[in-house]
Amino acid sequence: MKLCVDTEITTYATGNAFSRRNHLCCVSVRSDNDGVTRCIKWEHNGEPVSADNVSYLQDALNRALLVIGFAIKFDLHWLRRCGIIEGYSFENLQIWDCQLAQFVIQCQSERYPSLDKSCAYFNLGQKSTIIEKEYWDRGIDTDQVPWEILEEYANRDVDLTWELYQAQQKYLTDKPALLRLIKLSCMDTLVLAEMEYNGLKYDVEESLKRAAQKQQEIDEIERQVKSICRI
Repeated sequence: MKLCVDTEITTYATGNAFSRRNHLCCVSVRSDNDGVTRCIKWEHNGEPVSADNVSYLQDALNRALLVIGFAIKFDLHWLRRCGIIEGYSFENLQIWDCQLAQFVIQCQSERYPSLDKSCAYFNLGQKSTIIEKEYWDRGIDTDQVPWEILEEYANRDVDLTWELYQAQQKYLTDKPALLRLIKLSCMDTLVLAEMEYNGLKYDVEESLKRAAQKQQEIDEIERQVKSICRI
């Protein structure tokens, strides 16, 4: 089963999964089994997630042979934080990141193509803007958006992501080398997600010291180049 997912989060620090001020509001999913899009309420308007919703999402992900998303590393972090995905394993989890695929398809011309721009490339539809304009821009966070509006918004995103995935697969039908490159990049994304989740010790002072040394070397090279050019 292929499962397309999209998460909606509160907006502090752009929804960073590692900030405890944020929480997951809902998860929209669409599988190729029945083609039905469902929005699963998580924490919304002070209501905690129900056990039935947790079980439903857990079961859907357990049965998925491929998980599809747009900038999917963001969604995976949230699913892991909420206990839906306990860890990343190449043996039981394969992903397709439509944003990463679009980056490759468009010859790396745009580093982080948006969902709207990616869909426009294939003449697909566009995202809803109601939550940005009517709520986020007015300082109203995601968990305070009326459920019917949030549900429609989230389902629209996952439907567009599914349509984009289908369009990308059709485009790549006669481009096996490009397809392999995207699949490899998606595997790399899982490794990067694992690294981000576990963190890495970083010596800031030593980093700044070495950066200063490298800058001195760069300055000296530039001085020598200028001297040669004047000869």
